[in-house]
Amino acid sequence: MHDQRQVVNSVRPGSKSPIEILGYLQQLSRDAADGNVTRVLDAAVELPVSCLAIEKAVLLCRSPGGASCIPTAWRNLSQEFLDNCHVLSDDGITDSVLAAQGPKIVEDISSLPPRSADLCAAEGVRSFTCIPAVVRTGASAVLVCMCSDRAPHAVWEVELLNTIANHVAAALRLRQADELPLPAETRSSFEQLKETVSSYTDLQDLLDTTLDGVLNILQAESGSIMLHEEGGYRVAASRGLQHDVLQRLHAPGDGAVSTRVIVGRDPILLHGAADTREFPGAVPRPELISAISVPLKGKRRIIGLLNVNSTRPGRLLTDEELTYVSTIAHHVAITVENAKLYQAASAQTRYLGNLYKIARTITSTLQLDIVLEMITERLRTLIASDVCGLLLHGQETGRIQLSSGYGIPDGTDQDYIDLMLPAVKLSAGSRRPVVIPDLAAHPAYADVRIAQSLGLRSAAVTPLTIKRKVVGFVAAYRREPRGFPRHIVRLLLGLAELAAIAIENARLYERQSAIAHITQRDLAPQGLEPIPNFDIGCKYAPAHQVGGDYYDVIKLGGQKFGIAIADVAGKDVTAALHITMCKHALRALAEHLRSPAQLLQKMNRFIYEHTEPEAFISMIYAVLDAKRGTLAYSTAGHEPGLLLRAEATRIEQISTPGILLGVVPDATFGERQTSMNSGDILLLYTDGLVEALSPQHLDALTVLETALKEALLKPAQELADNLHRLAVAVQTGRSPDDIALVALRKI
Repeated sequence: MHDQRQVVNSVRPGSKSPIEILGYLQQLSRDAADGNVTRVLDAAVELPVSCLAIEKAVLLCRSPGGASCIPTAWRNLSQEFLDNCHVLSDDGITDSVLAAQGPKIVEDISSLPPRSADLCAAEGVRSFTCIPAVVRTGASAVLVCMCSDRAPHAVWEVELLNTIANHVAAALRLRQADELPLPAETRSSFEQLKETVSSYTDLQDLLDTTLDGVLNILQAESGSIMLHEEGGYRVAASRGLQHDVLQRLHAPGDGAVSTRVIVGRDPILLHGAADTREFPGAVPRPELISAISVPLKGKRRIIGLLNVNSTRPGRLLTDEELTYVSTIAHHVAITVENAKLYQAASAQTRYLGNLYKIARTITSTLQLDIVLEMITERLRTLIASDVCGLLLHGQETGRIQLSSGYGIPDGTDQDYIDLMLPAVKLSAGSRRPVVIPDLAAHPAYADVRIAQSLGLRSAAVTPLTIKRKVVGFVAAYRREPRGFPRHIVRLLLGLAELAAIAIENARLYERQSAIAHITQRDLAPQGLEPIPNFDIGCKYAPAHQVGGDYYDVIKLGGQKFGIAIADVAGKDVTAALHITMCKHALRALAEHLRSPAQLLQKMNRFIYEHTEPEAFISMIYAVLDAKRGTLAYSTAGHEPGLLLRAEATRIEQISTPGILLGVVPDATFGERQTSMNSGDILLLYTDGLVEALSPQHLDALTVLETALKEALLKPAQELADNLHRLAVAVQTGRSPDDIALVALRKI
């Protein structure tokens, strides 16, 4: 068998999260406070099964004077096991757990005595964990959680089982307290106090309410509650104690009453002042008539003490009152740990909330200068810095330079660098965060006059690391010493991580944007190839700096011309790069393929093989014979073109069957042919124009058809310009899309 130090930090598959389990614990605490003993004992075996994915569980209880533990509640166990589980007591397994008052983990049942090993093997159990629930007056229980594998429990799971066992002990203690011969009024007051303390989540309110309630019920004159913290125990709440007594309680000696209670884990009832022969370190209290000191038992250790003192002559505290105070202490211990867990969860929630605010703010734009200003603003507000700054290594020179700063009145870049450089050097040397609690006492700041003139007393700096390379630093300063406690430093580290990502993204965007601008300069030609006997108009308006719409006119030889319009899924830099690739592929294929359908088929295969899976392109490609006035065309998931017949003033849609380019490798596309006569107008456009002309889901085609008819005798470029102006005028607050259109009028 192994003790709890050998458990691991893994999580058993199927377990609920600790936050989910907290809700179950709160209900368990309420049941214990309400005196629902049966529900507590039943929940003790239900929670391990439902929350921790433990397959089988049994609660073995022993009454005062009982020879062995008997099953009181269980889950998923056979009657044969329940009839024979006394062998676990007979073999000393449960007794050893109760004696050690700590968890025991049996990772392999082959290490057990033969009878116990056979009993577990017959039930399909290969490992189990025993958790004791000890009550001072003799009643006790052991929670046994069994598994069919050898996987040990995670540390937090064992702590949860300890918490459940504490509730079992509280329920058993409550059952004993209910049998004590106390006056009905006193019993009622204790019941009310138990219910009250079990509902608190604020730790200080819990301690104050508990102490006031106990002193009032017992009519005692003074008392205290001590809690364990790093370095010892502190008085967290007190009533009626002199200052010198409080000072001694903060640092109890080895022979003090409190030390005896902590080490022995049992309450003490004293009549009169503590005998210095038995308690040589006790605080001298000659005024004491009677006193109770009760441990607050946590999961694995004593987390505090509840002390009650009577100084009224003749008022002796009784064993019955000791039992009731012990019961209250048990509930308080459980609620204290729940309150601490609640505080930790609340702190984590605040921390994550702040990180969310930071992430949402600094990733809301890809403009590097704005990102840098936002990072500094978050340093100022969330970190509450008096002075802060962001230093980055120059991408070309590598020299450290100020990117943004706050807090130095009329400060120059050099002022910020002079202030931050000593701390930055410390952080750069270790590549780790550095916190300076007192600048005045730190040798690196002995001669930094600007820190002294601004009254700055503490600093925190952390490197910005991108792909294991330090690219800069964030630094924050406060005017009070020790101004950066652990939770603030933790938030600063989170901000630095997010800032590094945002800066990298913004820099990458700038590089991609520069590339896209270079490659897209000839994407939409300023002047289209003139076509004999045709008037051409065009318009291109990207929603952002660069876009994913494209149109082109390609001279194919003789009087034949290829006309294309396309739209890439998405916007901005990536879409622009994809559409640039599309343009060059189209021009290369158009030299050899006169069939629009065959060209789209080749384009589809190229896009499928050379772009990301999410890169889809819609397109219309047509081949115009300017001499004969014929138009062969094929479409790939694109908005239908519109052909206005001047003679009949009617409109035909230009479209063929075909899916988006890049979806499947072997797609086929239809092809049709029509002719254009004098005055006919062909309009090709991307879906950005349709979306812009469709506020409140109006029919955009109707708007386009009306515009075409009104432009019957107008130049093609005027039609294109008018349609764009109309689209801009009716756009709502939606995110805009790229707009491209080509108008072709037969002269």
